[in-house]
Amino acid sequence: MEKRQKRHDIIGIGCGILVLLVLVAGTIVNNLPAKAGVDDSQLPPEALTLNGTAPGRNGDVSVKVVATEDRLWQIEVTEHAETDGYGSIAVRDLPVSIFESQSLAVDAVSGATITSDAIVDAIIDALNEGGIEPAAFGAARVKVETVANKVETATGVAMMYSANWAEKYPEIHASWEQNRENSETTDYLVDYPMLKTLYEPFGFSKDYMSAHGHVYTLHDIGETKRVGEKTMASCFTCKTPEFTHMVNEEGVGAYAIPFAELKDQLSEPISCYNCHANNPGAVTITHTYLTDGVGEDFDKIDANNLACGQCHVEYYFDAGNSGATALPHNDLASMEPDAILAFFNDGANFPNGEPFADFTNPRTGVRQIKCSTPSWKPIWPRAASTGIPTPVPTAIWVRPRPKTARPSPATISPAR
Repeated sequence: MEKRQKRHDIIGIGCGILVLLVLVAGTIVNNLPAKAGVDDSQLPPEALTLNGTAPGRNGDVSVKVVATEDRLWQIEVTEHAETDGYGSIAVRDLPVSIFESQSLAVDAVSGATITSDAIVDAIIDALNEGGIEPAAFGAARVKVETVANKVETATGVAMMYSANWAEKYPEIHASWEQNRENSETTDYLVDYPMLKTLYEPFGFSKDYMSAHGHVYTLHDIGETKRVGEKTMASCFTCKTPEFTHMVNEEGVGAYAIPFAELKDQLSEPISCYNCHANNPGAVTITHTYLTDGVGEDFDKIDANNLACGQCHVEYYFDAGNSGATALPHNDLASMEPDAILAFFNDGANFPNGEPFADFTNPRTGVRQIKCSTPSWKPIWPRAASTGIPTPVPTAIWVRPRPKTARPSPATISPAR
């Protein structure tokens, strides 16, 4: 009997040791580096070795990436504490999928979405460290939590005003009304008198006030000294949802209506319709020029960013299309400052065949473009480190035009 008990004890101890060994082995395997890519001997000399980190389910996930601007050469998960059998599968498989497809827009590993997202985010972090554009490998500039809707046009449906939603959404409506507390404004021409010379004889040399809040947009455009007899309705863009709705229902011809003709017909400042159409609760892009301006990259941009990007963009009025509001880009890649400048300098983009300029400074003969607003896209990936840009705009300068030659390419003047 005693011998039998000893035998059972030995078997029990052996099983315990075996289980412990399995657990230890599993932990070791779980934390082994996961690597995909070419051999070191095949790496080009210009490739950068970069490191990135992002939060996973059980802690940080760290990666090492070897990359050039157009290719991912090696991807290695160097450290993680993800759950064995779940997150560890993503650690094992996802670097291979990303390397083989050369794309960060791969499907998450089933049952390991958080770990999958962490690996992708860590790779993006590494690429950003080296100044390599993650979008070149299909990554959105920021994580897309929600894809926005696109407005339906020519529906024959009337616009819903903010007051129509006050009873159903009282707290949201009250918060919108609180914008009226933003009653103070800054006169940039007083604080920065050099702007009078910089923008002479453009409208901003006559009147340039700071932002006054969404509920004041229609009031402010009605009071500004920048409006004249020849001003067209296009200046109501991003000032009232009534004009946005008019464009969506009637088409671009609405832009060519004289400003004075519409001024007394409009009463609603920026409100619910601008970002939701008639469907509060869902972000809807109501300005179709933005939909055109991001093209096939629409789904790569989070709905909240697109909502703000409807108005906080570099824009111009297209003389060849009834003065319609238009953007100088058609996807994320062409939204870069150099690409925008090249667009304005290419006369083929404009009906008169000449490079675009907002005005010519009479003191210098320099043809200039005033940057419309702080561009939304350069802000989002860098906001944490650089903050919101100064409200005093930069200017794009176009060199004087020789009488016998076409305008020379433009240059960009830094902000002062």
